[in-house]
Amino acid sequence: MIFRTLSRLIILVLGVVVLAELVSKDEPKQSKPKDEPEDAPLPEGGLVFPKSPREMSESLHVHAFMLPLLFFVLSRILNMVSMRDGFRTVTHVVGFVGIVMNLTGPWLVRFVSPGFAGWLVASYVLLGSVIIVYIACPMYEMWGVTDEAPDRPLRR
Repeated sequence: MIFRTLSRLIILVLGVVVLAELVSKDEPKQSKPKDEPEDAPLPEGGLVFPKSPREMSESLHVHAFMLPLLFFVLSRILNMVSMRDGFRTVTHVVGFVGIVMNLTGPWLVRFVSPGFAGWLVASYVLLGSVIIVYIACPMYEMWGVTDEAPDRPLRR
């Protein structure tokens, strides 16, 4: 039930992203003047160039397709591992929350408050920890479990 709901929510997010991409206006890209040397000094205020909504939607467009696909494939592999259903469910939910935080983080930082940078860092921590679980658990079951281990019933 929860996986069906999460799958529908991911498909809904992907549909919104595609619709936003189709509706958004083209903004002219600013190019570097040809007479400016490569080693020109930085401006006094430092490098400040916030991305336009168009540039941010281009980046989101790629990530909105890549992250759910990667996590879907890894979650299917994790589902073949013998582990408790509760731990598996928590791992999937944390991965989904991390994806949502990662996709919304740049928009919140740019348009709401720079204080949401912590939100974005937290999404990286969540995604990284879930990827470690997605990779480490199947690898341990493939190569870490010996045949001499006593057969124990899996507690659910």
